Amino acid sequence: MIQLLSSQGFWFRVRQIAKRMVWISAGLFVVMQIIRPFVPDQGWRNTLGMLSNTVFWVVILAIIVWVTARLAFWWLKGRLRWGIFAPETRRAHLLGIFDDAIAMVNAHELYLIRVIHVYQVARRGTKCIVEHPDGVRQDAWFWSFNPKQGCVFMVRASNAYGPHHHRYQDRYKSNAHVMYVGSQVTGAGVVGGIPAAAWKAARKRMRQTP
Repeated sequence: MIQLLSSQGFWFRVRQIAKRMVWISAGLFVVMQIIRPFVPDQGWRNTLGMLSNTVFWVVILAIIVWVTARLAFWWLKGRLRWGIFAPETRRAHLLGIFDDAIAMVNAHELYLIRVIHVYQVARRGTKCIVEHPDGVRQDAWFWSFNPKQGCVFMVRASNAYGPHHHRYQDRYKSNAHVMYVGSQVTGAGVVGGIPAAAWKAARKRMRQTP
């Protein structure tokens, strides 16, 4: 039990559940308050009144649980919880995330990429300019996925020559090959992701390394 309460993952799930409960219960409460005056039978009106009171307290309880989960998740971050007030701790944490991601992509023949520009969203996928950890940029086609600019993903992909949007290719200095993330058969090739802040910390470390 103590181990469960010490898990950030546990409190993250509790926070998600509590948030859903707040929205669902609040919606039910509003609906009950709206329809109650239009119910002709006094007995049913009284029943709706009791139910709405119950739902109201469920909303209050869900809000309390949500706040508690947020505070617990924040506290379990350790020194990292203080953010800008512990910059070295935060930087070390972010670099650890990045290094773990690099180890994972190397072990499983994946790629770690950052989306720096999205220039076409289609029904079957999205065209982007992506950047690799070493700074190399290239056009990419994400099958069945719509990535957002700035996001960092671990992907299963292949490289081949393909059509480019030369205006963006020249602007972002991307190379001549296109990265195809996923495939038409298997769908999206996004395996996971890391915070953009971890990518930025790693690039800063690379620039500072002689």
